[in-house]
Amino acid sequence: MLSNCLNCGACQSVCPVHRLGEASFPLSWQKSGLKPEVWNCTNCWLCQEVCPQKLELWEAKAMTQRQNTPPAQVALSLASLNEIGLSLPLTANTNELRQGYGLDPISFINQTVLQSLIQTK
Repeated sequence: MLSNCLNCGACQSVCPVHRLGEASFPLSWQKSGLKPEVWNCTNCWLCQEVCPQKLELWEAKAMTQRQNTPPAQVALSLASLNEIGLSLPLTANTNELRQGYGLDPISFINQTVLQSLIQTK
């Protein structure tokens, strides 16, 4: 999938994760064969916009994610998103904290609606 990559580094030059000094997808993934950095992706897709080969980087990322277990924190966020529609679990005092900052309380998403949105057909 990335076999036509020129290793030019254009993707790295625009990657916000790479700018933070973290391993980023796709160039380091292709060079090292390491997979964890695929979970660092912010999905900004700047890499795909600047790729001179017009590689389908989103497809390579999705395939890699399907083939690998996410880190614990990512798995927790995905489970929470699936269960309550929020990427971070609500704690007993979440809405109290929000009220202290003048924010509206978070309400749970209707589970039937949520499940219909995330179902793949």
